[in-house]
Amino acid sequence: MAYSLTLTNPPNPTSVHAGNDADETFFDSLCETLNGTHASGSLNAFNQGWREDVFNKSNVGTNGSMVRHRIPVPSRAHTSIKFVFRGRHYQSGSSYGRVYISIYNEAGSLLASSYSLLLTAATDEMGTVTINGLTLTDDHVRVRAGLLVSASGAASYVSSLAAAWVPLTSVATTKSDEGAIIPVGSNATATGRPISAALGYTLMTTANTLLKRKRLLASISGVTGANETDYAYLQPFPYCQIARINHTSETTRVYWWALAYNSGSSAQEFSVAYGDLEPLFRHNHVEPNGFHITKQERQSVPAATTAWYNGYIDISAPPPRGQGMHERFIFLTCSSAAMSRRDAFGFDSHSPDLLIRNISFWSE
Repeated sequence: MAYSLTLTNPPNPTSVHAGNDADETFFDSLCETLNGTHASGSLNAFNQGWREDVFNKSNVGTNGSMVRHRIPVPSRAHTSIKFVFRGRHYQSGSSYGRVYISIYNEAGSLLASSYSLLLTAATDEMGTVTINGLTLTDDHVRVRAGLLVSASGAASYVSSLAAAWVPLTSVATTKSDEGAIIPVGSNATATGRPISAALGYTLMTTANTLLKRKRLLASISGVTGANETDYAYLQPFPYCQIARINHTSETTRVYWWALAYNSGSSAQEFSVAYGDLEPLFRHNHVEPNGFHITKQERQSVPAATTAWYNGYIDISAPPPRGQGMHERFIFLTCSSAAMSRRDAFGFDSHSPDLLIRNISFWSE
């Protein structure tokens, strides 16, 4: 999802030299620059695609395919989230298909839901679902997306789904765990200026809060109820999600949430890890899916348990930079003894018991 931003108009430092007051244009430009580098980027909630019509619904009702994500809340003032999907419906008689979105709080209570029709078409078409009026008191919300078909013989398919928080349009300040946030959403006021331009001084004093706002690095979900059962969980291979890390002289903390399912009769562990990109692309061994991890954290899941687990992994400063790269990237991944390659994570033998349904990463 794209929002209108002016990224090529940085503030002019000559307008604030000694003896000269910063004018409204300076704060306009400052706000727009912050929009592009911090505010809008941190509003992305997740995006994921599915190949070969894995995310589908071919029976009457709504208890079919479903995906789940857990996402951070940017601030208490953010009350709207927009979903964009690509999908299609194969009609039987006058049947229709729908994409359902539901938002839950930390305790699992439903906050809001909405849906959009899937167009009857031979190829995927784009659609949207917007949920407004959310009252958020937690640091995270859970998102469930599912499908409906209205008649036997019909089928609905979704090939990709993305979500982003809607930028703020109120000039009121809001609070987060890190402190005050001045809205720097990309929508403009009637005068054509960014909404926080009039709050330029306060914006400058709270810019560090924007820098610390949590931003999504990666999120991926299996598909419950998929005809291809291998896609219900993240298996059989660990997915290496590439993320850009800001250059810093301090440790970068990456937070993770995972939905795990242990069907076995004893406790099992899964691992969350990160690694340098260079060995990911320069692996010269004969086996596929080769990589080396730099650091991992383990999480134990009791027998016969399905639950969300969370933690963090610290990346030492400075973040790694691959050969010939100016930017700094890492890859993030997770694995259990049900996945391959197990050796990279220190799992000695295969066990089909512990499966990962969803994994999400974000950082400041």
